[in-house]
Amino acid sequence: METLPFKSCNSKEKTNEEASESLDSVARRRLWTLPLDGELAMLELEAEERRTITNELRLHLSSDEE
Repeated sequence: METLPFKSCNSKEKTNEEASESLDSVARRRLWTLPLDGELAMLELEAEERRTITNELRLHLSSDEE
């Protein structure tokens, strides 16, 4: 019976260690993905810019045809 609380305590410590390890891995993964998120945002902005320019050109060309 005396070993049970000790095991329980160890399992809590293990759980806390595992939790902090998983937080570390999440933090590391987030640090890796932040630049990718920024790059993705820039690519989305560039794509939106291209769509806008394409739409403006289409409008301009269609007004020239009329």
